Amino acid sequence: MKKGHFRYGLALVLIACLFAFPIGCGSPSDRVEDGGGEPEPTPPIEIPDVEEPIESEADSVNLSVDPTTINVEGTATVTATARDSDNNPVEDGTTVVFVVENPAFGTVTESSTTSAGSATATFTAANSPGTATIIGVSGSATGNASVDILQVPAAAIQFVSANPDVIALAGTGGAEISELQFRVLDSNNNPLEGINVTFTMVGPNGG
Repeated sequence: MKKGHFRYGLALVLIACLFAFPIGCGSPSDRVEDGGGEPEPTPPIEIPDVEEPIESEADSVNLSVDPTTINVEGTATVTATARDSDNNPVEDGTTVVFVVENPAFGTVTESSTTSAGSATATFTAANSPGTATIIGVSGSATGNASVDILQVPAAAIQFVSANPDVIALAGTGGAEISELQFRVLDSNNNPLEGINVTFTMVGPNGG
């Protein structure tokens, strides 16, 4: 039999390796179970020191988030309602400071002032799925609310490399295995982890 060389797409034996920062290699049934998980715990929270033109008389701060579920790199509006010891809205212009309990999940507007007892901020998620807790502080009063951050579904598979990129027919003495690498991306063009990918051989005589 004459030795023939085929591009990797016609290989009789393939090892396909999918990676996204990389995520592993194996058969079509293999799956990496942990999709990155929640970021590691962070040190104790530090409340930013901001100028407060009006001394806060807040006795309570209640936080709400809208929407309560967003995708990674999405945004949500955080509303803090501050009331005094008589359950009345605090004076307009009272400062509310906002902080994300675990900064790995995203950022939030550092502070804003009240109008009719409420102050708003914007939370911007990082590329880390999980649950972010946002804390609001006014004077000695604090409150918190949570927002769920979801991973964006896979949107594209990007070919990365083949090594080697030329192989021989089985039994002809040449290299018969090519390692293929692909990258799975979400709609934000971020690599994804833990995605199950099925590989199908297309070409003359199968593979």
